[in-house]
Amino acid sequence: CEQLGKRYVFDGEVINGDFYGTRAVKKKAGNNADGAQFHVFDMIALDQWKDGHTAPFGERRSTLKRAFHHVESDVLQRVASIKVQQNDITWEALEEAREDFIDAGEKGLIIRLDEPYNFKTRSSLFKFKKMQEGDFMILEIRDGKEGKKYADTAAKVLVDLGDGASCEVGIEGDMAFRAHLWKNRAKYAGMMCEVHYQEMTKNLEGVPKLLFGIMKKIRHDKS
Repeated sequence: CEQLGKRYVFDGEVINGDFYGTRAVKKKAGNNADGAQFHVFDMIALDQWKDGHTAPFGERRSTLKRAFHHVESDVLQRVASIKVQQNDITWEALEEAREDFIDAGEKGLIIRLDEPYNFKTRSSLFKFKKMQEGDFMILEIRDGKEGKKYADTAAKVLVDLGDGASCEVGIEGDMAFRAHLWKNRAKYAGMMCEVHYQEMTKNLEGVPKLLFGIMKKIRHDKS
């Protein structure tokens, strides 16, 4: 970055349309894709990146703003941000901010903690998007692959989307609940369940899918 006299690493993700569109473009075109957008979440000085110790996010965010402050381009889009003191953070405030961003055409919030960059996990970055919910018929309860965490217990639920379409969704629940589902899988096939999901989309073959679908509970009242 010539304006700041240092070299930096940009952290973000490449987006091209929806979730499955992005996967398709990435698989076919690699990093050379027409219409793709790079959403920048962070900017870390290269020396700090190599050292493994960085400044807090607030400082890195200020550096990112300075780097593009004088840049005017049709391909550069700045996204609004809100700085909130930790003591002022409530679930209601987060939901209100999320709705404001959705009304402005965004898909939700990205919440960043004012911490050094976490090289091991993404625990200091949280995506807070609005989830939809719906009731779907259980077609099958499936176990995990051999050697995996949920082998020989309930790992996924195959639900009916109608018109001959179906998809797998995850399960919210502890190991005891999963074991119960797996033991009684024949009983639950054909019953209704409540699923929370981000959106209904289509995969590369045009088959409907529930994006980030999670089964929350069995709907005994509707079965």
